[in-house]
Amino acid sequence: TATITVAGDLNFKPGESMTITMVGSPGNALDWLTVALVGAGPGSYLQWVYVGAGVTNRTWVTPAPKALGNYEVRLFLNDGFTLNSKSGPFSVTRKGK
Repeated sequence: TATITVAGDLNFKPGESMTITMVGSPGNALDWLTVALVGAGPGSYLQWVYVGAGVTNRTWVTPAPKALGNYEVRLFLNDGFTLNSKSGPFSVTRKGK
């Protein structure tokens, strides 16, 4: 199981840059990271990126979602919806940092 963390105070403005770090992924060719609302179904996500074949540790810099809410980052395996791990929650608010 990978460990996924979102850097910072976990309260972002819409579109603000976020740095996500994943450590300990299985390294499958089609493993992928998503940003999704907390509690949303596996197929409901806003942003995604493939981790990369053989890549077990990765840093992903991406904009925070534009919609306000509570989000998490999820690691799915082999281009499917088998959940390996997820980050703790973070928020997107008007206030932000």
